[in-house]
Amino acid sequence: MGKYRRSEKLRRYVICMKGQSMSDIKILVATHKEFYRPENPLIFQVQVGSALADHHIEGILHDDKGENISKKNRSYCELTAQYWAWKNLQADYYGFFHYRRYMSFKQYFPVTNGKIQLKRWTPYLEADSLEKDLSPYDLDEMHMRHVIEQYDVITVLSEHMDVTAYEQFGQFHRIRDLDRAIAILKEIHPEQAAACDAYMQSKYIYFCNMYIMKREYFYAYMNWLFPVLEKFESQTDFSGYSDKEKRVTGYIAERLFGVYYTWLKQQGSAKCAEVPYVIFHQNVREFQFGKKGPRIKVDMRKVNQLIPAGTMRRRMVRRLLRKEL
Repeated sequence: MGKYRRSEKLRRYVICMKGQSMSDIKILVATHKEFYRPENPLIFQVQVGSALADHHIEGILHDDKGENISKKNRSYCELTAQYWAWKNLQADYYGFFHYRRYMSFKQYFPVTNGKIQLKRWTPYLEADSLEKDLSPYDLDEMHMRHVIEQYDVITVLSEHMDVTAYEQFGQFHRIRDLDRAIAILKEIHPEQAAACDAYMQSKYIYFCNMYIMKREYFYAYMNWLFPVLEKFESQTDFSGYSDKEKRVTGYIAERLFGVYYTWLKQQGSAKCAEVPYVIFHQNVREFQFGKKGPRIKVDMRKVNQLIPAGTMRRRMVRRLLRKEL
């Protein structure tokens, strides 16, 4: 979208909205510690796992008020914030970010005939600081409203991987857990079996569990998601799982979002769009070569500059590393 055309559309939007009541947009940023809070009336921080925390962070929302599943945060991850919003917040639009991951509204890509009209894309960007780097991504109220109010569902761009969504899960988690969740989903919603299979066999994966939905779509998604997760929990023996492995319910939900979003696109009734997301202040990550090999620290920002996410180079490096490891 050209700069002039985009600016003109925003100018017309501002003129059109003068004197009109604006949509109630609430975007919750899941955090478990004190972090910079941007000055934006659409963005609210929520302390996830508040019921398990030593103290409540002052001046932000907490997921242990009202009807909640805050005590399940160690297994449900950021879903405790989504459940809390569903049961306790009133809004026209509900959105969910992470404390170091926000959507960027500088560019947005409408879904047409089930897909965005791009051949290649980089799903995420990186920035030094949340406090300093908001303006280049149009993370101000008016730009955000201009994009959000055009659509029913907005989520992040998918990442093109060298393996399918199903295979990628198995690289990091117990594949039988995903098998169980898929079986439960198909039992409860047999009409979505085709969408489930299509997403699980796709190499375009939606990560982060970040989205913005109009109220009716958000409620429908919550009513769809949590019964599947509850049944998954009741059928899973978590004894013998490490603390990290016990987070599998949250990881399963990330894959289930991809299934639900695929199904929505297939239906064709929801107006959808996708945007890049921004990772703020990316940490240096440590990698180990083999089970007993040396551990090395890697600056992921430099790696991502050399081999951007979603590129063929990135997929080739992943394949080579898997052979070595």
